[in-house]
Amino acid sequence: MVKQYKIDMVNDIKEKLEKAEGFYLADYTGLTVAEFSELRRKLREAESRIVVTKNTMAAIALKDLGKESIVKYLEGPNAIVYAHGDPVQALKTVIDFFKEVKKGRVKAGEIDGQIVEGEALEQIAKLPGKKELQAQVVGGLNSLLYRLVYALNWPIYSLANVLEQIRKEKEEA
Repeated sequence: MVKQYKIDMVNDIKEKLEKAEGFYLADYTGLTVAEFSELRRKLREAESRIVVTKNTMAAIALKDLGKESIVKYLEGPNAIVYAHGDPVQALKTVIDFFKEVKKGRVKAGEIDGQIVEGEALEQIAKLPGKKELQAQVVGGLNSLLYRLVYALNWPIYSLANVLEQIRKEKEEA
């Protein structure tokens, strides 16, 4: 008979997975308690959380949510990173931290409903975050609007300049 706390654990994982913008399976092998606490702190700043999870409970939750393809990565010690803000920023935070301490790795994850694994995770982590991309778009639009205003004002400026030269010529004459 299945114990209630296990059912609650699976339901909790499913709830967190459904609420998250994205999630990642991270192998935290070799991290000390202090390093893991530091990673948690950095992820909180990125609006994310990392939770050590039993593989069997995570596998049940993932299967229930129709994410069977990621279950194969649930071997060895795993933690799930739940990205509640920008999922790319959470991925960058984890990968950068693992590179910094030279321990751990991100095995696989899901971003916007797409399962991502291996080298693709590294490539995604190199991309700018959502806020950076938004800033670039706004900057580009601002530049275009400035050029448009300048282009629209140029004929008026030219006309005013010509009229000013005519006025000066008439005053001199």
